Amino acid sequence: MTGPRTRRSSRYAIRSWSSNGPAFALRPTDRAALGDVTSVALFTHVAKYQARIVADTIFGKPRRADYTAIPRVEIRACFLGHGSFSVADLAGYRGPKPQHHGATCEELREAAGWIRRRSTQLHDECRDAGVPYVDVGEVGFQNAMVEARRHLLGPG
Repeated sequence: MTGPRTRRSSRYAIRSWSSNGPAFALRPTDRAALGDVTSVALFTHVAKYQARIVADTIFGKPRRADYTAIPRVEIRACFLGHGSFSVADLAGYRGPKPQHHGATCEELREAAGWIRRRSTQLHDECRDAGVPYVDVGEVGFQNAMVEARRHLLGPG
């Protein structure tokens, strides 16, 4: 069988036939998985690059990977909490999503207690992980926003 006809299977596409047999081409989804085995810079774009190198090697054009210019992202985090949040704080909240309207005093007390407990838990987790934590109750809302911005974007 000869000609430019393409037959597909779940793993590869046969691009053409010649007297030497079929000429195979790996499908893009298969090629992308080939690069994941190296554990070098586990980014999708790096795995696809590595897959092209593996495919070239399989098809007789070996080359080495060059990792000198890998685009990457630095992820920063800063958590805000309020370790001294009170019923009065919750009742006085006038922000964009006031969810306390119509709540009983007991419901407000329960919600404020949950916020304090969760803030303490977050504070401890951030300390253990080395991640910044800003307590709004200690520094005030405006200062907390400035401090969080500094942690996230750097000084300036």
